[in-house]
Amino acid sequence: MSLDDPAATRLSLLLRVRDLSDAVAWQDFVECYTPGIFQWCCRFGLQESDAADATQLVLMKLVNELREFEYSPQRGRFRAWLMTVTRNVTLDLMRSWKERAKGGSSEFQFDPLSQQDPAEQLLKEVEQAWQMELLRRASASVELRVKATTWQAWHLTSNENIAAPIVADRLQMPVA
Repeated sequence: MSLDDPAATRLSLLLRVRDLSDAVAWQDFVECYTPGIFQWCCRFGLQESDAADATQLVLMKLVNELREFEYSPQRGRFRAWLMTVTRNVTLDLMRSWKERAKGGSSEFQFDPLSQQDPAEQLLKEVEQAWQMELLRRASASVELRVKATTWQAWHLTSNENIAAPIVADRLQMPVA
């Protein structure tokens, strides 16, 4: 199941994983959320092997966090919270690498030619992903509230960069 799927969060599953002895619930949770967590780790700049490690760290952190987790739709979506947890684990992992690199460890070395600190790059990518998610949510909300042709006109001019007179002609509507 994709984390982009609005139906991906099952509230009953979130309640069941509070019980650490419910192996079936945890298996369902891991199967449902691991692919998305892994994708986020990759989007945040980790290589696949590092993303796999970070995914495991996120899941270990969730074991503790979900015991007390209270889902509240007013505070936001579960997937947004999960993305924040994933981002924080990824940042912590990258910070630990940076600290080891500063200490002279040969276990991990940053590319000296790199122009940007990996943690800063990760923060930029996380912020960009969050902004895209906010835009997607806002767009979906607005689309429900406007006429279909108005929405289509906005989409064609804003997203596809087609000139307003051409869009107006295509949709048989005034340019204004």
